[in-house]
Amino acid sequence: MKTSALKLNRLFLLTMALIMPSQAASYKEYKIPLPFAMGQEGKGGILTADMNSDGKLDLLVTSPGQLAALETNGKTLWFRKADIRVSAGSSERYGLPGHDAPGTQVCDIDGDGLVEVLFLDQSNTIHILSGDTGRSKSEITILNPKGSERWEHMAVVNLRGEGDKDIVLQCTNSKGYRVGHYLAAYSVDNSKA
Repeated sequence: MKTSALKLNRLFLLTMALIMPSQAASYKEYKIPLPFAMGQEGKGGILTADMNSDGKLDLLVTSPGQLAALETNGKTLWFRKADIRVSAGSSERYGLPGHDAPGTQVCDIDGDGLVEVLFLDQSNTIHILSGDTGRSKSEITILNPKGSERWEHMAVVNLRGEGDKDIVLQCTNSKGYRVGHYLAAYSVDNSKA
């Protein structure tokens, strides 16, 4: 299995510059080995969240065909092959989610006190995984609108005042200059998640 290393110094340096400008020049570079090679040209991305309820931020890294949760010490919590929707290039040409977008959302969607990872695949299916193990908890397939190729982007939001239990989907037209004017919103409880 080919691995690659994720360098965190750019994010860390940016954070340091925002919080402590006088110390921005002093930073320590961390390299964390990944269980897969990263996508080229901005395909995939990274999120931080406490995936295993230990009170520390973990990393959720995505690349075409795969995603993994890692502790910041490099320990892999889980790795999963999946047809995750990540894209590269301009969204006007290739569709959403666009450059460096991880294509995932992390939240407690079912209210059990533990985080879940949600991602959209290339076939209009939203996958809901356990944040600490990566095991599948649920899948929801939602047909895309006529004139579009597939659902391309997903956000978990609070539209009804009941917490992060609503999903907004967006996609672009399938021909010509791509504009993301197709939107749909679903409540998770109505989608049987």
